[in-house]
Amino acid sequence: MFNRRLILSFFLIFLIGASIVKPTFAMDKNFLYKDKTVLPSNERVDNVIILGHNIDIKGKVDISAIVINGNMKISKTARINGIVLVINGNVVQEQGSYVKENILAFKFKDETLNHLLIAAALLLGNWLIHFVLSILLVLLSVLIGLFLGDKGEYSGDRIKKESGRLILTGAIASLILVGIILLLIFTVIGIPIAIILSIPPIIFFLIGLSLLSRMVGEKLLSNLNPAKWVISLTGSFVLVSIFNFPFFGWIVFLCIFWLSSGLLLIWVKTKWFRKR
Repeated sequence: MFNRRLILSFFLIFLIGASIVKPTFAMDKNFLYKDKTVLPSNERVDNVIILGHNIDIKGKVDISAIVINGNMKISKTARINGIVLVINGNVVQEQGSYVKENILAFKFKDETLNHLLIAAALLLGNWLIHFVLSILLVLLSVLIGLFLGDKGEYSGDRIKKESGRLILTGAIASLILVGIILLLIFTVIGIPIAIILSIPPIIFFLIGLSLLSRMVGEKLLSNLNPAKWVISLTGSFVLVSIFNFPFFGWIVFLCIFWLSSGLLLIWVKTKWFRKR
């Protein structure tokens, strides 16, 4: 039931947006939007979308006829080759009319409609956050790849040779670090320290993503000779797209995060021994 409401909510928001913003091809009679709308029997359109008014369809509709907060009358001369959808209104179909697809009519109470709109807003908001974060990850990985240049080749070779060990090491280190950060957060006064401790793993995650993006891009574009930023952009786009897959995307994300954490430990170890 909840999934059905989400789908209807999304569809409702889309239709309202389409109705309010008049498209450039409205002059081609794809949409009708008048106070007392009547589609004459001698007219033919692709779509009919009406918001807050009634419509009497006497002509031909090739794709869909949709009314929100209004009533629809399908006269005997009407020919509708697509779907008929009415939300918060009534449908009257005269004998002799033709409707090829289903006739769907939904009536919601104000409270139910508000819940649907809230669910649609949450759904769209969640999608928007994922979209923005995905674009941000792609851009950051490409910029970091350009900044590193050839400096990242050594780390890239290490990833190719020791990826399994790096992931295992990074996984153990990440679990320990998460435990320390949680303990610091519970103490309240340790929150600033917890924030500082979380910054290096994030930075190295972006570095690891950039290095892997370059490797993936080189594999995909091996027969071409594109610019380095194109290689990084291609690989980053593929990896970030994989992140958005349910379950599998999280596994890939964790593996890259653990691999990057392993690189961080090796970097810290190398710096420590150099100082010694």
